[in-house]
Amino acid sequence: MNNLSLLTFNIECSKYQTRHEKINQLLEFIRYKKIDCICLQDVNTTSLSIIKSKLGSYNAVEGLGEEKMKT
Repeated sequence: MNNLSLLTFNIECSKYQTRHEKINQLLEFIRYKKIDCICLQDVNTTSLSIIKSKLGSYNAVEGLGEEKMKT
């Protein structure tokens, strides 16, 4: 039986702030631990784009954020 590794992480990015150092540390951890599924909270579109571009082998499913839910 195979195990599924799951990571949940609150990256704490505001709408206008990108935390490059935190993103790089997160990416290193994901690669080192060979995480299968990543769930991010409080990630802005810039940070998400960076993460998706550097983890090209992952498929991305994006949930609705507060801003999108209000419209």
